Amino acid sequence: MPTLEDRVSLIEERLKDQSALIADIRSALTDIRSDIRHLGERMDRRFEQVDRRFERMDRRIEQVEHRFGWLVGIVLTGFVAVMGGLLGVAYQ
Repeated sequence: MPTLEDRVSLIEERLKDQSALIADIRSALTDIRSDIRHLGERMDRRFEQVDRRFERMDRRIEQVEHRFGWLVGIVLTGFVAVMGGLLGVAYQ
């Protein structure tokens, strides 16, 4: 049967091992926190890029809407002119 001193030294060694494990875990957690922080920064930059793309798309859509309005106006004007011409010929 081990003596009290043997038991105490065994517990001390286990405690040292556990302390080293805890230090490794703390170091790993610090690395993980750093990685998460960098990932957050990358995501922020990417979201800013996506926001800029959406802003450009919105401007393009506004331009297309404006041009489409003009196109519809021109087509309707041409339609009214043709119909007026046809009605003018038909009722002479």
